[in-house]
Amino acid sequence: MDSESSSSADEALVVVALLAGEEKGAPPCRFNFTRPSTDSVWRDKFRFEKDEILQRVEYFSLEDPFPTTQWYSISALKALSIFLRRMAYPARLSDLEDLFGRDTTVISSISNAVLDTLYDKFHGLLQFDYKRLTTATLSAYASAIHAKEAPLETCVGFIDGTVRWTCRPNKNQRYMFNGHKVYLHSFQKANYQLTYATIVTLQRKHALKYQSVITPDGIIIHLSGPFAGTRHDAFILYESKLLDVAASCLSANG
Repeated sequence: MDSESSSSADEALVVVALLAGEEKGAPPCRFNFTRPSTDSVWRDKFRFEKDEILQRVEYFSLEDPFPTTQWYSISALKALSIFLRRMAYPARLSDLEDLFGRDTTVISSISNAVLDTLYDKFHGLLQFDYKRLTTATLSAYASAIHAKEAPLETCVGFIDGTVRWTCRPNKNQRYMFNGHKVYLHSFQKANYQLTYATIVTLQRKHALKYQSVITPDGIIIHLSGPFAGTRHDAFILYESKLLDVAASCLSANG
């Protein structure tokens, strides 16, 4: 009987020790959210001042506490701060773990929850914001571009194609293959003649492509993608229906 009670006591001690070890292993929250708004660390970490983050919590109508699918308890300020820090470059999940004192899986879940919330509310703005792109605004864009010695008087934005390299996928690798990236290295021949030899270095890449329209104030007013890395820019322009939409929506003359 004494041996059984001793064994039970030992098992209880082991459980207590394991639980204590888990609590000790949890990283402490190193960022103090009570820091004053004038502290430069806010912009260094999140690219926004504290007051600007609080304003965006209000503008975005984020619930407080912020809801997540895993029912994590977190304030709207902290949730948006985690998302902003995750979007800042460079920012690995392990770095955020030390900063916020939460596990990487929790940080990833919270950041994705904020992303999904913002996309659900504002994704329509990525396909031309009709309320903001008024006749006066479009005319101002065209005037600003023409003032920089551009020959066109009705240009209101610029098409920008972006290629984002990705890891090699396990399936459909050819569909994501962007081809070869070419590096040209030229040098003069030893006989000092004005002829050059060229070495071509080829590097294989897999990628996704995006297409955006950017106005002179730096705001993206139209975004399409992702497209496979094999697709040509002309194909992306056709698939996005950008020209058709622009013809009906972006008229500086009303």
